Amino acid sequence: MRVNRHIEAIIIAVIYLTCLYFWTLPIKDNPIPYGEVDAASHYALADYTYYSDRSISELPYYIDKRYGYDNKFSAHTLWYPPPFHTSLAIAAVFGGESDYSIYVANAIFCSLIVLAVYFLVRRLYNIEAALLSSFLLIFSIRDIMIYLWGQWPERMAFAYLPLIIYCFYMYCKSYLDRNEKPIYIYLMSILLALNLFIHPMDFFHSVAALIIITLFFFIKERKLFFNARHISAAIVLFLLIISVFPFQTMNVLVRLQTDDTSQGGTGRISRLFYWFKPQESNKGVPQSYFSYKSMIGPYWSIPLLLMGILFLMLRRKKKDLVILGWLVSLYIMIHLDVIGKGRVHRSLSGTAHIFYPLMALGLIYTFSLIPKHYRKAIKPLLLLVFAVLMFFSVGLPAYNSLKDAYSGIARINPIQYGFSKWLRESTIEETDNLYHMGSISLARTRWLWMIGHRHMIDSTRYSLDEINSTHIIIDYSDLTMLQNKEALLQLQEFEERNLHNNTLVYSTKYIRVYELEN
Repeated sequence: MRVNRHIEAIIIAVIYLTCLYFWTLPIKDNPIPYGEVDAASHYALADYTYYSDRSISELPYYIDKRYGYDNKFSAHTLWYPPPFHTSLAIAAVFGGESDYSIYVANAIFCSLIVLAVYFLVRRLYNIEAALLSSFLLIFSIRDIMIYLWGQWPERMAFAYLPLIIYCFYMYCKSYLDRNEKPIYIYLMSILLALNLFIHPMDFFHSVAALIIITLFFFIKERKLFFNARHISAAIVLFLLIISVFPFQTMNVLVRLQTDDTSQGGTGRISRLFYWFKPQESNKGVPQSYFSYKSMIGPYWSIPLLLMGILFLMLRRKKKDLVILGWLVSLYIMIHLDVIGKGRVHRSLSGTAHIFYPLMALGLIYTFSLIPKHYRKAIKPLLLLVFAVLMFFSVGLPAYNSLKDAYSGIARINPIQYGFSKWLRESTIEETDNLYHMGSISLARTRWLWMIGHRHMIDSTRYSLDEINSTHIIIDYSDLTMLQNKEALLQLQEFEERNLHNNTLVYSTKYIRVYELEN
């Protein structure tokens, strides 16, 4: 199908703006930060970078108290390279404030996979498959879950993979056509380095895809399809770029030699006969996360997926091998637990990125079975019907998940948010330790901690006697909202019995802060 370029640009713009509308629903009416503890860490780095008006390398005290040893090579420094969080901070500068701007920018970054997949499929195949793939990715619930929980860099980094394998394909194709274009291999090298900067797990996904695609090309061509000088120059370029952030690059290498990524299931060969089988180590992840029906689409879509794979396997053009290589590499990455490695349930989140294009290709190439004189009329109708059915199957659940994300008690309340903003500007020393009483979860204390720029200790994890605290926060706000009268009474009794001789430095109806006497 031929479409005017201007019309095509308008269509993909509408699709992506629709995506941004959906993905920003959690902050549409409530700009208070949300997410699990990973979200708090990424927010903290971006917020502090914005607040200090400079990119950082060494961690401030309040972040260092939790993440000071996450960099295994150089303690007390950033464990991620700074580009991702600095970019969020720059967005906050343009937005004029941190919280809302950081989340809008993050929605843009995390949804770039929609555009990346569109680009790859459009360049390799056709506009129908590209538009359908990108439309479906708006509602990829597994992507949305990871995005909401807070693994933000991981979401953005997946968008590099389609661009990397496209550059590799174009370079190899140009070499085989005897019209060498080394710019593509150099661009691939730059993208690989940036991929590593954003998130190492996704970098290894990209490397795995390149290895499998290379293997498939060797099998097909039975000869070299690259210039050794170009490859050598690309490797040198890659090494030069990653050397810009040596502490963070070395952190990746050190972690590869530790057990941080070890997984249960070592040696269970039966795992290889499943696309994914939940592990015992996946506690805290809902069972729906491992369901094809809940995450990808209804079961009737599986034949279309298989048709797409079958078509590519039978045809085996170079561009088909690129997609098949991506698919096989993803299979390998989500089965690394067989040898006890990898964060395989997080690698699973890349499934929709390849399944939806395969599904779209399967649907489109199924039309070749229809007689030509009917095909032109039936094809647009069936594409529309498929898109509508998929929207009702996965689009509406995705909309509801985003619309209701972290509502009510699931994120810190306005009283706590206001207190955190006060704390950030307060005269309480940045190296003080505040003991938070009244917390209902570690995540809530972590959010007060990171928004307030002061180290906090969660009373649900440590007793007061275990901690050398300088201040105590008496927080009635959550317990009042939950109408937990017993816990409220216990907290009131503690305050009256133990804190009447200490200096009150902050006081509202629901939150009070005492400076402890030495």
